[in-house]
Amino acid sequence: MAIDITGVTGTLTTKGTASGVALADKKTPAATKYPVINFSVGITDGACTPQPLDGPGSGVTTSYTSLSTQETFTSELVLAP
Repeated sequence: MAIDITGVTGTLTTKGTASGVALADKKTPAATKYPVINFSVGITDGACTPQPLDGPGSGVTTSYTSLSTQETFTSELVLAP
């Protein structure tokens, strides 16, 4: 998937996860721990610096849901097998 951000300046903020099946109501299942990738990356004139996952100073980080809370996502992308 590509997004044209030519000339854009601002902050890209979003989150995502992966699952072998579609998430019901776009929520992680209850009583499970799921990895969540969080993005908060500065964009200047449509470009950003490298953002290694969990790297020093990176805007791309990993967190995990707790057993007592579900993470809700606003969108989903289901890939064909």
